[in-house]
Amino acid sequence: LSLLEMANSRLDGTLEINGELSLSLWPSLALALGDVHLRTPAGATEDFASARELRLGVDLMPLLRKQLSVGQLLVKGFSLNARRERNGNTNWDALGAKPSTTTQKVAAKAATDTAPLLLAIDRVRIEDGTLVFTDVQAGTHHELRDINIRSDDVNMSGDPFKLEGRARLLTDNGGRDIRIALGTRVDANLATGQIMLENSKLTLTPADGPEIQLAAPDISASIKQHSAHVPALTLVADSLKATSSLDANWSEPDRLTANGKLDVSALDLPALLQALAITLPSGLNPEPLSDIVLNTDYALDGESLALSQTKLRAGKFNAAGKLQLKFGKTTRIDAKFTSPELELEYFF
Repeated sequence: LSLLEMANSRLDGTLEINGELSLSLWPSLALALGDVHLRTPAGATEDFASARELRLGVDLMPLLRKQLSVGQLLVKGFSLNARRERNGNTNWDALGAKPSTTTQKVAAKAATDTAPLLLAIDRVRIEDGTLVFTDVQAGTHHELRDINIRSDDVNMSGDPFKLEGRARLLTDNGGRDIRIALGTRVDANLATGQIMLENSKLTLTPADGPEIQLAAPDISASIKQHSAHVPALTLVADSLKATSSLDANWSEPDRLTANGKLDVSALDLPALLQALAITLPSGLNPEPLSDIVLNTDYALDGESLALSQTKLRAGKFNAAGKLQLKFGKTTRIDAKFTSPELELEYFF
């Protein structure tokens, strides 16, 4: 059997390579593919994934030391088309087919008998990528286009490396167009399960709105403990300035807990809503909503969000107290605030 026939015999779908196909085994394992198409499940008429060019080079000698040393990982012109049908079925279900009992036993024995395979990649380039997610059941369609990711000296042994990326997000069936840029310094250690991100910066630039910047000097996460810690997170836009801290944990299945502090030093709500293409309800007085300051502790626990030690100022209005949102089939709000003076007419 050819390499392509072997892949298709183990796949609930069809893999096609219409361009270059070359494989070299010595002195390194080098694989080059061109014009690749994957359709799944079997009988599908549209591509689930495709790529104009794929190149992978692996050094053979480090494999003897349980090290996967990749000289180059290059992906050009890739496209991933994920789709959920009205009945809930997805076109990636076939990729998660359960292995046989024999395969499970072999995999379990291998996991206990061998040490983790350390990964190192000298050069990563992902260019001109597209991710599309269509949820027919929910009636939504999102696209991430012009994806470009680059990094050098990628490793999971604790040596820092830079990661840079940019993309273009289209949501609401193309109704919103946002350009995304990301830069961070990664320190990941597979042995300890610790991930550190330094000087992380995310920039969002809507096609018809002001730039939004999100920055964090330090982010730490534990894969083993399923937790994350962000001591300081800054969000800056023309109409918003805010800082926050975050401690999160997702060790329990289907349950996320998080807590921290939130300090909104300036918020022009009408301007922010306009940038998000949302219209302020008619009849509201924009004056107090254009000058909002908020300081609060927050705690997210499953299906509830609690704000405590809350201080709020909107224009000349001041209040202090606490609030709890409970989510479920219906949303319940429990709030207790005190204010020296409340004039409802001020907000209308």
